[in-house]
Amino acid sequence: MNILDLFDKIAAQNSTKELLNSIAVNNAENIYMEGVAASGPAFIMASVYAKTRKPILAILSNAEEALSFKSDIENILTGEQINWIPDSFVKNLKYSAEHAHKVQERIEALNIIDKGKARIHISYTSALLEWVTEKNELDKQAMELNRGMKLDIDYLIEFLQLNGFVMADFVFEPGEFSVRGGIIDIFSFAHEWPFRITLDDD
Repeated sequence: MNILDLFDKIAAQNSTKELLNSIAVNNAENIYMEGVAASGPAFIMASVYAKTRKPILAILSNAEEALSFKSDIENILTGEQINWIPDSFVKNLKYSAEHAHKVQERIEALNIIDKGKARIHISYTSALLEWVTEKNELDKQAMELNRGMKLDIDYLIEFLQLNGFVMADFVFEPGEFSVRGGIIDIFSFAHEWPFRITLDDD
């Protein structure tokens, strides 16, 4: 039996049929399934996705459950891009202690949503409760740099510090920047690797 046969068997179950029918007629009624344990919810969701190809947002109770669910989905739907939406904090609900790499991971996940690059999104309640800056506000706080433009270094430093960046000798994690003569390194929260700006005079 291959995975598609398994999806067909799951879709043939009465509760899954009810769920598929509710999706087909766009019925907002809640549907509850009893006796589903372990990887069962992931198999049902994967079966529904395979049958409908509609975008799915799976919301779990906490990060541990969500990561376990994500692992199951990745193993069932191999090759399908799964978008993981984490919170930004060192510990859940400790809103004073952001973790730079988690902020970066969250921004990448939000970019994936914005660009429509994935159809399956997995998260948990505290991550979805976290405030997200509106796009027009984010655009106001952005600074665009282009090759060949003149750059006021003092203004750039002030801009970065006002937006939560910390000056360091060398950049190691998101949220840091360094200035060494005509070389400026900036580790953005929105990219996996830092950027280097090399100045020729100004």
